[in-house]
Amino acid sequence: MENQKYINRFIKVYPYLKGFTDDLLFFVAIDTLFLTIAKGLSVQQIVFLTAISSIASLIGRITIVNIIQKIGNTYSARLGMGLLLISSIIITFGTSYLWIMLGKILYQIAWVFKEMENVMLKNNLDVIRKIQ
Repeated sequence: MENQKYINRFIKVYPYLKGFTDDLLFFVAIDTLFLTIAKGLSVQQIVFLTAISSIASLIGRITIVNIIQKIGNTYSARLGMGLLLISSIIITFGTSYLWIMLGKILYQIAWVFKEMENVMLKNNLDVIRKIQ
């Protein structure tokens, strides 16, 4: 019965979670325009930001997976959403290139944590199949 309550709550929340946190179709273009116009960065600086943040995310993935195993899928997804919020704030209000780089690194790391929502969806679908 407890599983059914959890699954019903997840089914109600999941569409909103995906809708609010997934990237927009034109995110790369919007991100590039924001960083060039509002922040005054060059295209080379934006490419470097993307490369460094992706490399940091790849290097830290093993450590992040260990953290995910310790805290669980639900807390991992919550942490990922929190990191997305923090990275958005840092990128928006950051005044130097290093702050923007920190925000982009946090953004990439947040997506590693947030990937657990797909695992949660799969697990819940498996449980629903077993119940029916």
